[in-house]
Amino acid sequence: MDLEKEQKKAEEILRKRQEKLEKELIKAYSEALKNVRMKLAELYAKHGELTYPEMLKYNRLRRLEEWIKAELRGLTRKTDKTLKKSLGDMYEEMYYRTAWAVEGVAGVNLGYGLLDPEAVKAAIENPISGLTLSERLEKRRIDVIYAVRQEIIQGLILGESYYKMAQRMKRTLEGDAQKALLVAWTEGHRVQMAGRLAALEHASEAGVIMMKVWDATLDKRTRPAHRILDGTKVKMNENFQSPAGGYGPGPGQMGNARDDIRCRCVVRGEIEGFEPKVRRVRGEGIIPYQTYQEWAEARGIA
Repeated sequence: MDLEKEQKKAEEILRKRQEKLEKELIKAYSEALKNVRMKLAELYAKHGELTYPEMLKYNRLRRLEEWIKAELRGLTRKTDKTLKKSLGDMYEEMYYRTAWAVEGVAGVNLGYGLLDPEAVKAAIENPISGLTLSERLEKRRIDVIYAVRQEIIQGLILGESYYKMAQRMKRTLEGDAQKALLVAWTEGHRVQMAGRLAALEHASEAGVIMMKVWDATLDKRTRPAHRILDGTKVKMNENFQSPAGGYGPGPGQMGNARDDIRCRCVVRGEIEGFEPKVRRVRGEGIIPYQTYQEWAEARGIA
């Protein structure tokens, strides 16, 4: 087996899972926006022009806020559940596919078994800056509820029409949807790389002599620090040091927003004697193996 090739196959399969997750999140936000607009339409149809003083009467504003809060809590709980389920699946998929590929190259049974559900859960939560994933999602839930409440009050104070109020809700929820997608991308990338590293570390402990290698995407969008890191090899128990300030076991796990957010790099295992001879370049296909610096220099990229 070709370890490099099998690792790339796994990344492609996981990329499709990532896209499916993002579509599910967008669908959930679209449904929530539709429900909020319908609720506002009912109020405008029943009471005509809505103003802040009028909505304060008879507890109308309080009832609207309670309804909005319940709707958004339902939305975020649904998206959080979808996210965590997908992250667990991604971690396991990458772990098992990496294990299969390493055993195929090594030609021996390395004693891989079923993952401990608690270990998977711990990998998903992975505290960053002292906050677990659940705590960060709870903070985002509070933020979006507060933002929507503020927009509604502002619209009422200005005496806005239904159309303008609906546009406010659209902007606010679409803005939060983009934040949710960013979280999904960043967390999905992180757990995939964590799953791969866990499988590689198991092989290393079982006696397979290997290094872990930082692989950047060969295109102009790659951040400068990761262009420099591309091709860097370290031992399995060592960390990478990024020029951007991050320090960690691999892409997506550097403990630094400048390195981790929207990172497209991957970590791969390289068994001694099975170093790759070629690599794929976006838009160019297969080329002889080069680091990012070598590839960029050949094309006149600063």
